[in-house]
Amino acid sequence: MSEVNKISRKLLAEGWTKDQTPPGMHPWNDFDGGWSWKTSARLNTVFSTPCGLLLRRSDFGNGSMSFMGVDWTEENDNYAVICPFFGRERCEKNDPLLEDHPMGGGKSELLNFCPIHETDEAFDYERSRKKILDDGEKVKEERWRAFQEARGGRVCRVHSRYNRCTGEWSFRYDPMMCLSCSYCTVLGKENSPKTANVFYDLKIVSVVQGEGIFPDEERVSITKGLKFLEHPRSETVCEAIAKLSRDEIVRKETMRRNMDIFLGRIKSIEVLNVRVERRESRDLLQDLRDAQEGIDVKHASDMEAAAQAKKKDDRAARQKKREERLRKAVKQNGYENLEGYMKHRVNRSFSKLEIRKMEKEAELERQEQATQKQFEIEGM
Repeated sequence: MSEVNKISRKLLAEGWTKDQTPPGMHPWNDFDGGWSWKTSARLNTVFSTPCGLLLRRSDFGNGSMSFMGVDWTEENDNYAVICPFFGRERCEKNDPLLEDHPMGGGKSELLNFCPIHETDEAFDYERSRKKILDDGEKVKEERWRAFQEARGGRVCRVHSRYNRCTGEWSFRYDPMMCLSCSYCTVLGKENSPKTANVFYDLKIVSVVQGEGIFPDEERVSITKGLKFLEHPRSETVCEAIAKLSRDEIVRKETMRRNMDIFLGRIKSIEVLNVRVERRESRDLLQDLRDAQEGIDVKHASDMEAAAQAKKKDDRAARQKKREERLRKAVKQNGYENLEGYMKHRVNRSFSKLEIRKMEKEAELERQEQATQKQFEIEGM
């Protein structure tokens, strides 16, 4: 349960009760601190920042922020928005709790928040926060064009970032972020319409703990033909990934085996033979040479095929068990005596002809059992 918000305290003092809902408000909710505003009822409400910038309710999103023991909400008349003067000096008009604790830092933007309060002033775009942000976007686009020209056009917006505090663009090429573009401005060439994947081999030196007088043993295995990408991409993009993303491949494989490395069960991991191929290729002679050196050689495609085959066999086994249970139910109780949900399952698994055949088999079995019992009685 949250502390009752400012607008709810005001309305309670005016005589409203919790089982009533004032116009433009949501019903009372203890979790929200009482009544809360409907956004649709406030779109043209005007607010002001501590420095006098104006903004309408439609100019900022929904949500709230709890920070430094304060609920910064519209209902408390202190909703917090990002200051549009990015990279500014200290603002003495701002709330000290927000001014002394900006968000971000390091290589990212340092963002200042400030509270806004409802005002009776008419909205004026020339004095608005929106105008400051719009002007900032114009500067951003102008500097993007200058940034492109300075790099001879060999830059891509997907791989670039604009820091609103410093007003500078930065670029870091990461082919993993490449979209399905026909032309790459970074590489300065058309992306191949042919698709491929990035394959690599993984060499692991593991440690098998010895027992008694037997020392620990090192075992070397190589898994070949591992795919780095979940889905095929343009050959051009794959070639860039193969050149630049080896560290990312190592990081991914290391993270997968982090516990085994920590416990000493794996001594080392090495990524080998990073390559671009449309489909996996195999060097059988190299496989034989590796095997002769005592290396356990496996192929990822074989392991995947075996896993898929096991899944298929497991599904078939589960289906067989389900059908056996349903057959038993039909034979013991008769189809017409089954519950509705059981009839539905039987109908999904068997045809009408198969169901009649099961019932007939059950009847014959009962007759045989009755005949056998009669023989046993007469034999006595």
